[in-house]
Amino acid sequence: MVTFCLLNGSINYLINRLIISLTLCITYSLSIAQFNRDSLLTIIESDESTLSQKIQSLNDLAYRYRVSHPDSTLNLGQECLRMAEEIDDRLGVANAMLSMSTAHTNLGNYYDAIKGFREARLIFEELKETERIASCVNNIGALYNSIKDYDQALE
Repeated sequence: MVTFCLLNGSINYLINRLIISLTLCITYSLSIAQFNRDSLLTIIESDESTLSQKIQSLNDLAYRYRVSHPDSTLNLGQECLRMAEEIDDRLGVANAMLSMSTAHTNLGNYYDAIKGFREARLIFEELKETERIASCVNNIGALYNSIKDYDQALE
């Protein structure tokens, strides 16, 4: 009985330590995420940042919001797309399409997502961005799988 009480006390101690550790990790992660978001906003709002830097920062911010705030990702992506097209930044255009397509996926707009991933893929192919091409192909296949169009998923 004494052994069980000691063991039970040790388990409670470990569980309490685990909860404290997890709480600290989550708090730290949230503070880092806030710092990164604030840093990106500073670049976007700065008059000293180049348009290319702003486009990159908008894309980064849109990517960070893709799951938690997909509507914001769509708005940021549209702004990024407009700016990238203005200076003919093909990588910026494709990255904006990629972010918006991911947001469409998270919102359940699968056909809009497929269209966007296809358009982004064409630009990534021009730019020989193989990692991003693979990402687009993978997402297109997964979306067709989700809507049970298996023949298209295999293409």
